Amino acid sequence: MASIGGYSMIFVSGPVGRPGMATERIERPGVDGTAFREQGLRCEPFMMTSIVDLDDAADVAAELDLYAALKGTLVTVIDDHGSTWTNVMVLDVQPVETKTIGVSAGGLATTPTKLVTARWTLQATE
Repeated sequence: MASIGGYSMIFVSGPVGRPGMATERIERPGVDGTAFREQGLRCEPFMMTSIVDLDDAADVAAELDLYAALKGTLVTVIDDHGSTWTNVMVLDVQPVETKTIGVSAGGLATTPTKLVTARWTLQATE
């Protein structure tokens, strides 16, 4: 089941940033050429999208508050294909859209009336 920080979701998707070697360019005036120094593995921030179904507007507000509380913490991310990443920093999370739905099949809530989409800004730390 897809999740971010232990919160279950119907859908979590997006390109996951992969750490790569960061380098620093070294140049000196009057000296020909350029050198590089390895600084270690680094990852650029990346964005993922999540979708969750909830019972009502009160649940939407509560869920978004829980998401906001994850900012600045390390979480485990499991996407909708079952791939898992650990020690991922939550840099930001923003609600994108809340839709009212009539019928839901295969979701998480027992009697869902809301479908919430959020956009997460994340960064791998290892």
